[in-house]
Amino acid sequence: MIELELEQDTLEWHQERAGRVTGTTLQSGLGAKYSSAKKVWTLGDKKVQTTLMYELIAERMTEVQIVELNTVAVERGRELEPFAIKAAGKKRGIEFLTCGMLISGFTQEFGFSPDAVYKNKDGIIVGGLETKCPSSKKHIEYLICNQVPTEYYWQVLSPFICSDDVLWWDFASYDDRNYECPLFLIRVNRADVVEHIKAARITLESYLSVVRAQHEQLAF
Repeated sequence: MIELELEQDTLEWHQERAGRVTGTTLQSGLGAKYSSAKKVWTLGDKKVQTTLMYELIAERMTEVQIVELNTVAVERGRELEPFAIKAAGKKRGIEFLTCGMLISGFTQEFGFSPDAVYKNKDGIIVGGLETKCPSSKKHIEYLICNQVPTEYYWQVLSPFICSDDVLWWDFASYDDRNYECPLFLIRVNRADVVEHIKAARITLESYLSVVRAQHEQLAF
């Protein structure tokens, strides 16, 4: 896994993301759908994958187009993220570090931008943190359900797919307006998601080869 030392939301960061499947688009790249009735994931939904393919190829063939999301909720999330990271670190008794972007050691066409990482004594990233600062109602939902929300499941699995060095990853929901339970924190261990990691890598590699071939057909 390659660590890029750059600041998130900068032009350079957007340029690195362009044309790559990222943590936020991984679910679409995998064509992943969750059945709440059967409580299982299925991969390979072609319609979803194709829609993302159009976007990825467009990014590879055009100048970087930065779309600013400046809603109240987004701004609040940006402001609270450092506090969420600090609260999670205190809860775990460790120090989380900020990070720019991580590129997969298996394919350069996949990378993600973690909110925070944890390195062992050798400087290897073995864990990290994905934070969300949702509405108070959604925060309560996360507390009660006590699991990684399905809408963020593959985002949390991104680091495991990127590198075999990653042993665990935390998901945190933080709401400073909740004076009783401001932090929801749950850990995903590699051993518990091994089969999903294997299936995701196979599906992702196959999908990226299709994207690559289609791009080459258009460009060359």
